[in-house]
Formats: sequence, C-alpha cells, structure tokens
Amino acid sequence: MKTEAAELPLVLLFWGDDTERIEAAISDARARVLDADVGLEAFNHETFDAAFTEGFGPVLAACQQLPMMAARRLVELTSPENFGKHFKDAPPVDKSVDALLAYVQAPSPTTLLLLSSGGLRSTSRLVKAVTKSPHGRIERFKAPANDREAVAWLTSHARAHSIRLGRGAADELVRRVGHATAGLRSGVERARAHAGTDNVTLADVEAVVQFSREVDVFALTDAIGHQDHRRALELLAAMFSKESESDKVFSLLGLLTRHIRMLYTAAVSGTAALDVPPFIASKYDAQLRNFDAARLEVAFTGLCSIDAQLKGGTRARYVASKSALLTLQRWVLDTCGALPGTAPR
Repeated sequence: MKTEAAELPLVLLFWGDDTERIEAAISDARARVLDADVGLEAFNHETFDAAFTEGFGPVLAACQQLPMMAARRLVELTSPENFGKHFKDAPPVDKSVDALLAYVQAPSPTTLLLLSSGGLRSTSRLVKAVTKSPHGRIERFKAPANDREAVAWLTSHARAHSIRLGRGAADELVRRVGHATAGLRSGVERARAHAGTDNVTLADVEAVVQFSREVDVFALTDAIGHQDHRRALELLAAMFSKESESDKVFSLLGLLTRHIRMLYTAAVSGTAALDVPPFIASKYDAQLRNFDAARLEVAFTGLCSIDAQLKGGTRARYVASKSALLTLQRWVLDTCGALPGTAPR
C-alpha cells in the first residue's frame, strides 16, 4: 500500500494464504496510522485476536474511543471468523460477526479497523461486506498455487529489487524452497549475498539454498504420473529429511495408499464419486490423465505389499521400518517403469 494515512479507509481487510505478505501489509498500515514521533502509539493502538475475544463488544468499544493527540486510532482484529473459539461459554460466532458487519457499514470516523485473516474464503460474508462498504477496502494476498506461479512471483520480486536471475536460477530456487514467499525472498537474498552482486546464477542458488520445501502427496504422485522417477525420488527424499524413517513411513504410506485408492475410484466411477471439493476433484482428474490402468495397478499392489510387510511378522516389520526410504524408492521406480525387464515387487 502506498497511500498516506489520511487516504486510508475506515475499514481494511487483509486476507489470503500468504501470511508473510499479510504481516508486511499490516506493518505498513501501522506505520502510516501511528505517529511514532508523538510517542503516544500505545494510547491509540489496540489489538484483538478474535479466538481469544468473547464477542465484538470489546472491539467496538475500542473503535469508539477518541484518539489522543492524533488523527486516528488503530484497532486490529485477527481471524474474525473465530470469535470466542477459546471461550467455553462465548456467544455464537454468527452474532459477533453480525455485529462486525453492522460496524463495517457505519464505522467510527476516527478509527481505522484493520482486519486480517488467513482462513476466510471469497464467499465469506465479511469479505463481501467490506467489498461493498463505501468505508472499506479489501486486499487479498494469495500465495503461489504451483511452481509456475512461484517462479513468476519470484521473478517479479527479483526485478522489483534490481536482482537479475540467471537462467534456471528461479526454477531451481522454487524447486528447493517451494511456494512460500517468505522462503523465496530469503533464498534469493542468500543467493545474492553469495554472488556478491545483483546477478544471481544457478550456481549461487545451488551453493547456499538448501532443499527445504514441504512436499505434499500431490507433488509426489504428479511426478510419478509423468513417469519422472528422478523428480519423484527427489521429493521422496525431501519428505524423509526432517523426520526419522520409522516415524515417517507409516503416515506417508497411509497418505499414498489413500491417494492411489482415490485415483482408482475416480478412474472407475469418475471424480464425482470422490465426495471432495471441486478444486480437489480437479487435481485428481488432472492426475488421471497421466496414469494408465496398468500403472495404477502396479502402484496400488506395491503399496499393499509394503503395508503387509509393516504389519507382518516381527522381523519383516523391523526390516521394512528400518529401510522405509529404500522400500518406497523401489516402489517409485516400479510404478514409473524405470526398471525395464524387472518385475515389480
């Protein structure tokens, strides 16, 4: 936001799944409203976490106070969808939200109510109310949804900070860090420091940025669906990098088995039979295009075999748990058909 304090609305809503950018926007708004030179920021600034606030009453009272030697007060309210979550006898959330919506239509002229949330949806009543209010402004901070969007965001960020990314540098950084903008920003700064100039190369990224991205099961099965066993093995190794094998294998095996079973169901009965939200169903539908019946059978049979080992005799269970990564690596190679002439096991 580049506006001055006087140009800010009376109600601001920052929402989305990019918490790092939301925090940056909140800090910017604070700096524009609160005059540090006067030294009275504490008198003109109150913060509330809705989950630890019984209702909108205390927030309303704070908004109606007059500012002390300043043009405006700043009242912050985080996660308004969670009013009273940590109070046993708190009023229903809907009543508190109704009171908040009424305030949005007629806010105090001397207070900026700054709302922030990472859990709202575009269909939320609050999002719609602030959007329609003549006193409100809304800004959504959406994290990149995939590698392509993350590369685009990183490229734009680098350009804005006069950083020139060499060929492959942005792709490699996203591959190692993932989609979190905080991690991408930190990674490119470390690579620039290593380069000693604003020209960041692939070698700089490889030298100082460790593989730290959180890998989900969709990313792993995407790679398997494309028969990209190298990428799948890389993602699998990342999944095991932060926890011991014996702790990780059971949860990962459960996720993979469920995922392949869902793909089976979608292949036989269509994605409508999955009973999942449309955006999740679309992911399964997209993955099905890269799996044929034979590979689905190999994948599911292989996982069932691993499961049987883990639940079998003491010796088999011990061996399977201690060599979990190796066992799943073999499963990836079998499913990707990366071992021609070798029967899956």
